[in-house]
Amino acid sequence: MRSLPAFLSWIVLTCATLRAQTAAELALIKDKAGKGDAESQYQLGEYYMDASHGVPLKDAIEWIKKAAEQGLAKAQYKMGYANTCLWVQNASEAEATRWYLLAASQGNVDSFTRLAMVEVNRAKEAFLRDDKVKYMQFRAEAMKWYIKAAEGGDRGAQFELAEMYNRMNDFGQSENSRRVGVTDADCDYESAMKWYLKAAKSKYPHPGAMYRIGMLYLDGKGVPQNTETAIKWLELGAKGGAGWASEALTDLYRSGKATKKNTARALELLNKEAERGSHEAHRDLGLMYYYGEEVARDFALAYKHLSAIAESPLGTWDAQVYNALGHLYEDGKVTPQDLEKAFKYHLIGAKAGYPTGQFSVGYAYQFGRGTKVDFVEAVQWYRLSAESGVTQAQINLAALLMLGKGTVSAEPIEGFKWYKKAAVSGSDRAQMGVAISYYTGRGAPKDYVEAYAWANLAAASGKVERSKELREDIESKLSPEQIAEGQQRSKELNKLINEELDSLKQLQKAIELRERMGA
Repeated sequence: MRSLPAFLSWIVLTCATLRAQTAAELALIKDKAGKGDAESQYQLGEYYMDASHGVPLKDAIEWIKKAAEQGLAKAQYKMGYANTCLWVQNASEAEATRWYLLAASQGNVDSFTRLAMVEVNRAKEAFLRDDKVKYMQFRAEAMKWYIKAAEGGDRGAQFELAEMYNRMNDFGQSENSRRVGVTDADCDYESAMKWYLKAAKSKYPHPGAMYRIGMLYLDGKGVPQNTETAIKWLELGAKGGAGWASEALTDLYRSGKATKKNTARALELLNKEAERGSHEAHRDLGLMYYYGEEVARDFALAYKHLSAIAESPLGTWDAQVYNALGHLYEDGKVTPQDLEKAFKYHLIGAKAGYPTGQFSVGYAYQFGRGTKVDFVEAVQWYRLSAESGVTQAQINLAALLMLGKGTVSAEPIEGFKWYKKAAVSGSDRAQMGVAISYYTGRGAPKDYVEAYAWANLAAASGKVERSKELREDIESKLSPEQIAEGQQRSKELNKLINEELDSLKQLQKAIELRERMGA
């Protein structure tokens, strides 16, 4: 359900036209219209509204206006709509409202809805001006008209009325959120559920209402909490085309938070939404296939979905999309390697604040991959990434600072600080850097015992070149007592690092869950 709020999207209405008329029927309508019959004038105007009949729009509206001036309610409504759509000269909201009020006085349901929309727009303007008194005044007036329209059977009005009771689309930060500061105490969930149900059970069921009903059951608001019933309504909403319902179900099935985990159904929902052009579905599928989360890793499918939204406006969580695309172009796993395009996408993600993307940009500047070598830029981007906890960025930043690349002069103390952060996170390469600093006294006080302790840790993995040689070199300068002290210190550091790693793993799980749920 990727649409503007209804009070805007309803502006795009299709004009009803008469069924094809025989020449005799049309002649009769013209004759009666010319003699002042309001119904015939309206029918003739509607007939001429069809551009295929070759009659100017202003002439068609003139016939409808004649009927409206005689008091025909549906013609009065259509004149209000013509002003709303700017189909007439000197169209205005005031003139539209005048015609809607005339039609409403005769019980025209569509006019009730239009008048509600006028008041909603006024409420929005007052909200933007921070005029709380006017905002509440216009909002109350909008509800009055929505109640009339809803009681008259308008399913769209029933949904919008429920939204107002639920305080959704209340000029918040997105169309599916509450305005900041609105709490449960401000909401009338029972009344919201009543009107959602009417909209959902109307002749043409409202998919958005089905979604809302599902979420109210899921959260236990206005009704007793019932996950089974919630999923039933969400499935109905998803089948009706409500994208929000598909998103909610996908999150439930992927996380297993409130129901049994069902990756197959989640994928089915995501693929259907992707086929409808859903940005979010393409994003989720692309990242699932890129990282191999819940599905077999498939770079071709990852590229298919991610590239489909590559030129779309950047969303809150979409920096990951550009980082993944950057790596796909960089590695040449699906398309021919294109370092310039890789840098372009990494930079988009980096500017959006994605730490891994910031590291990738720093790396590109350091080694000239897709852009010119620029150590100043490399240090800048590495620092941003390092401050967010990216270990490899901390290591690369430390190395550049130690060498004085990208800075006015070498900054060994700052470099040691970043080596130490990465070392405590478990990086054997950084542990080697810390050991060298303590051994040489560059960036840290010279301390052979501490150097030996860190060299022990670096050598333990067997992956860091010359770590064993460094340990042996340091050991040759220590007494047996100092060696024992260094070994005990290594054990203490190892315990500290394992505790840090456990903490980081918990943090990473929390971040991944937040990103998956889009919260």
